[in-house]
Amino acid sequence: MKKTLLLAALLSLPAVAAQPDDGQNRLSQNPMNYVPKAAQKSLSSRDDDVYFVLFDEPAVATAGIARNGQLLNAKSAAVQRYAGNLRTTQTQVLSSAGSRIGEPVHTLFQYQYSVNAAAVRVSAQGAAALAKQPGVKAVVKRQIHYLHTDSGPAYTGAPAIWQSQTGVASKGEGVIVGILDTGINADHPSFAATGGDGYQHVNPLGEGNYLGDCQTYSQFCNSKLIGIVSYPDIINAYSLVPVDTVQYPDLGDRLQLGFDFNGHGSHVASTVAGNVLKNVPAYNAVGEESAYQFAQISGMAPHANIVSYQVCLPGNGDDYLAGCYPELSLNAVEHAIANGVKVLNYSVGGPADSPWRSFEGQAFLNARNFGIHVATSAGNAGPDNETIGSPGNLPWVTTVAAFTHNRAFSAKTLTANGLELSGRSASGAVNATLVNAADYGDADCMTPFAAGTFDGQIVLCRRGVIARVEKGSNVKAGGAGGIVLVNVAGEAASVDDDFHVLPGINLSAADGETLLTWLETNGGQQVSISASELVQDDELGSVAGVFSSRGPGYPYDSYLSPDIAAPGVSIYAAYTPYQPFSNQKNEAPYAFLDGTSMASPHVAGALALIQAVHPHWTPAQAQSALMMTANSQAYKDDELSGNKQQATFFDMGAGMVRVDKAVKAGLLLDESRDNYLAADPELGGNPTELNLASMVQPRCVVTCSWTRTFTATESGNWSAGSATLQGDISISASPASFSLNQGETQVLTITASSGFTSASKWQFGQLVLSNGNQEQTLHLPVIASFVAGTGPEQASLTAHSPEGEILVGGFSSGASIDQLQPVARGLVKAERYNIQLLAPTTQPYDLEWTYNKDNRFVLPLIVTNSTQRVRVKVDSTSSPDLDLYIGPDEDLDGDISAGEGTTSLLCISAGVDSNESCDLLAPAPGVYYIALHNFKGSAAGAMDDVSLSVAVISDKDEANLALTLVPGTAQQFALRADWQLAEAQPGDDYIGVVAAETVTGQRFGLTALDIHIAESVVALSTAQQKVGAGTTLSYQLTLAANTTATARNVAFSLAVPEGLSLSALEGAEYSQQTGTITFVLAQATGAEAKNLTLHFVSTPQASGNVRLKVNYQLADNQTEAAYAPEIEIIPPLAILINGETALSISGKAGDKVTLRAQTNTPASLNWQQSSGPAVPLSQPTAAEINFTLPEVQAAQAVVLSLTATDALGQSQTASANISIAAPAKSGGGAMTGWWLAMLLLLRVVPQFKRAR
Repeated sequence: MKKTLLLAALLSLPAVAAQPDDGQNRLSQNPMNYVPKAAQKSLSSRDDDVYFVLFDEPAVATAGIARNGQLLNAKSAAVQRYAGNLRTTQTQVLSSAGSRIGEPVHTLFQYQYSVNAAAVRVSAQGAAALAKQPGVKAVVKRQIHYLHTDSGPAYTGAPAIWQSQTGVASKGEGVIVGILDTGINADHPSFAATGGDGYQHVNPLGEGNYLGDCQTYSQFCNSKLIGIVSYPDIINAYSLVPVDTVQYPDLGDRLQLGFDFNGHGSHVASTVAGNVLKNVPAYNAVGEESAYQFAQISGMAPHANIVSYQVCLPGNGDDYLAGCYPELSLNAVEHAIANGVKVLNYSVGGPADSPWRSFEGQAFLNARNFGIHVATSAGNAGPDNETIGSPGNLPWVTTVAAFTHNRAFSAKTLTANGLELSGRSASGAVNATLVNAADYGDADCMTPFAAGTFDGQIVLCRRGVIARVEKGSNVKAGGAGGIVLVNVAGEAASVDDDFHVLPGINLSAADGETLLTWLETNGGQQVSISASELVQDDELGSVAGVFSSRGPGYPYDSYLSPDIAAPGVSIYAAYTPYQPFSNQKNEAPYAFLDGTSMASPHVAGALALIQAVHPHWTPAQAQSALMMTANSQAYKDDELSGNKQQATFFDMGAGMVRVDKAVKAGLLLDESRDNYLAADPELGGNPTELNLASMVQPRCVVTCSWTRTFTATESGNWSAGSATLQGDISISASPASFSLNQGETQVLTITASSGFTSASKWQFGQLVLSNGNQEQTLHLPVIASFVAGTGPEQASLTAHSPEGEILVGGFSSGASIDQLQPVARGLVKAERYNIQLLAPTTQPYDLEWTYNKDNRFVLPLIVTNSTQRVRVKVDSTSSPDLDLYIGPDEDLDGDISAGEGTTSLLCISAGVDSNESCDLLAPAPGVYYIALHNFKGSAAGAMDDVSLSVAVISDKDEANLALTLVPGTAQQFALRADWQLAEAQPGDDYIGVVAAETVTGQRFGLTALDIHIAESVVALSTAQQKVGAGTTLSYQLTLAANTTATARNVAFSLAVPEGLSLSALEGAEYSQQTGTITFVLAQATGAEAKNLTLHFVSTPQASGNVRLKVNYQLADNQTEAAYAPEIEIIPPLAILINGETALSISGKAGDKVTLRAQTNTPASLNWQQSSGPAVPLSQPTAAEINFTLPEVQAAQAVVLSLTATDALGQSQTASANISIAAPAKSGGGAMTGWWLAMLLLLRVVPQFKRAR
């Protein structure tokens, strides 16, 4: 989403001059513009120096000029004066800013009415500096967007208003509609001063007064088309693609104004308000006039006046001049406000963004203050969910989905001798001889036959390869009078109502074989093909176009998008004969087009009729009337199988538009600009509280409820009921009945519940309001999903310690907390890839970048059923613009291949910078690639450094994250997450998932948890390693310098270890309760580090290792821990020998003696003999010594001393005295027995237990 060349509006542009025969059915077989996201970005990148500057003062629309809720009048003196003041201030701010930032600021456009802003051209560095200038509120980069009626008006109920069946007759007289598109074919009869019904338009500006280009080139305007507004950005671009003057000799002044060289704008304009035209020829898919004529076509409001705003380049998605500029669209809105336009159609769109962050979104919202209705297309990215882009996701515009209408042609028959076959074609009858094209050298009719090849015969051709109608042109060139197009077995099976240039019929493959067999034996015989007739077949109507983008909305799914559906398939309307800037042309005065671009103008026209009938209804009220009266009996067949299913509100909005019912709505809903703004989720708002004609709520716990305020357009009695569209949902309203007089209001509380709980399964129902008149029954969509509980989407924190805890709030459940258990998955350290990518020398178009491996980096990704989360993030880079994709690796080669870049992407992060990331919770299993593309680079051909982190979370508990349920109020609870990341280093990222689970196994509240490890902020240190019991332990606590942009108060909590007591805390006031010390350190922004000292005294009995821990809080609900190194407390040394401090034993020579040393703390030992006969001490430092008593002549004593020295150098000594008896005299055996008994009495004394 590079800039915003709005390449989206034309989401129905012809993509090819001759459509290949792909066998699609009528849900989408006509030209339609679809621009892949990668191509959108490459097209957007052509100009990247345009920025919007938002100024401090409010715009006209928001300045409070109007009072008492009145709509603003752009021509009032107060408005004009205020707008003039804003313009003067803008000029002054930009002029002075240019001198301050050191480069000129080129002003392109200035806006005052819808937004107080300007579009400027300035460098990226200049834009950053400009954002800091006085008077400037914000600077935002531009993004480029892209382009996204015969039976249509009748199918929407417009003729009932034309013919006064609703009480007031109107075809849009006096209403000015504005078309923001590719310009307009000013030569077309759809925009002539006089319509085919004879109506002579009246110029509301006064005869001969025109807007825009027609003030110079008045010959292109009239009382119907009262303005053509173009801009140099478009006109000057024509010089970039030279026009073939031989092919286009008569363009003349058309190149100097907003003439439509695409066709899209003319098609849209004529669908909104094109004249009634009679006997209109049907042009086929290759731009040739067919043999069929429509009796009448017209726009929805055929008598309305038109102003065309050329905001889009003339090309299609693959052309050089393609795209729509948002600054031009803003300028068009400004012009429309100032010149009395009441309805705008904007069939343009781009990637989805927050409605509250969009410049266009704010402009359209503020236009409502001037009473301007805005219709826009939903987009052509369906049928996948969440494919509606911007501005289709704005809750304050009317977003339109594309469905079929009921136009059909009757079946045709081919009859011959003994043969009758049925087929289809929108063409007339013919009776002639049948011949086989194969007999003329071209069975498939691939090229034009030479003139004179045939003489009025009906030629049989095989279907395939080229456009079907082109085959009819080829046989007509040879003189044929008709065509039979037969399907081929194994190829396309449909038979189609093609508009051939001559009478014809399309037969199935089986009937084709039958006809060929008949022809072999009946050559030269005549056959008859009947004529088809235009009919209305309701079975064909109200089916979603496969391409139509679907809800729920993105990035917010709490309000309905699209709002409504309208015909947008096979719409026949004005086009252009001039396409000099398109590579593939489809030039014709009329064309059939498919797309939501064709649906939106039907609703714009309906809003013009409502404006004419009810000029005092606000745009919000008119939208509510359309939605509440829409027909929800609509269908979809996205598989093109022929089996229709009920469409959901995400497919069709409230349903198919019925403007004839809308103008008679008995109740309306209104909403204010202030309330729309207050609903911004990023500012704590809640879109579900908006007073819209629909109700959406995801992830309801037990029930959901909404309030809606209704205003009566007439007096009546109303009752509230409900209906189920799809799923399991019960809906009630309070009060269930009410009475209102005209102009009075009633507040209803609507409640929904369901017996089904699944976050991914939406339930669809309706609030039904009845007043006894079935024609005036109103239906409001009610959409909800129900879950066992909910939780926040994300919990991210920066940690400064490997250990800590965070309280993650925002969980709720209908189950009691004792029926729940927490679930932790992760934490997993993100793997970091440090790579280099070559910057491209030119901007790649579409998928060109997939071929250049130097510009991209690709990783394989396997997602299994147990994968809980995948997070990929660009952490740092020298490139100014990277793009990130996750998509299916369809060929399983571990790389991205051509075509894999745009199909079924899990994620695309392609912003205007390199802040790219993809974060997927519970992604669908499959084999994928992760592709990182250097879209722009720091300089052409440069090598850019990139740091990319990747984390994949499985359904495994990594045992480093402990969760505890913390009860809250009512159904609310929180999770306390304790992390233990012993190996974490600054710069690491740890990724995980937390959730809760019911006892029945329903997991809910899946929350992405990210922990970024930063440099430590708090440190505990000590110079001591070992101390004696009863002495002082000293620590230093350091709070790092405050380098953040805000002052901080850091709260500390410290539990005093057992055996210690605090003797002093130097540097902070503290309090102490039940062994816990608390204090707070305040730091101003930029303050230097703070140090304080803590002294503890140990008890005389203390011993063992002490590790001081301090908890601190830098952020709410987040606690971290810092640890000091361990200090060993050593008790007073005690020593024993065989359990005695002074051991005394006796023995005789030859006795073995064992002496064992015991100490109460580790100590070094030294045995020494101080007296007596020598004994061998082979290991004098051992804890145990053994020796044999020596022979003596007389009684003697061996005296030993044992000295123990502990880690502090403290020494203690014990002694052992071993008496050796004199040798026994002869016969002295009794004495020997006595000594033996004494030795056996030696006991082993239990060792002292070391104090811990």
